[in-house]
Amino acid sequence: MSIEYLSEARHSDFIDFCRKCRNEVDDSYLYEEDLKIFQSDQDNPTYIVLDDQSKIIAGVFSSRIHILRKEKRDAGGSFTP
Repeated sequence: MSIEYLSEARHSDFIDFCRKCRNEVDDSYLYEEDLKIFQSDQDNPTYIVLDDQSKIIAGVFSSRIHILRKEKRDAGGSFTP
């Protein structure tokens, strides 16, 4: 098992993983419209966990836009980045 920063080469694999697994976890950050525009960068650092066959088995990312959107939604408002 290994942990890697999400590379451009694995970007589509990560998005596919998120789509496949979003119903098994809290999907509040895995909306389709967000996945379509998601990029791993300084504002959205993303790491993937790979098994021994280099298959993605977990991932973690942080996004300030998602946090702002959730805060607005929880307050009953809307947020458009």
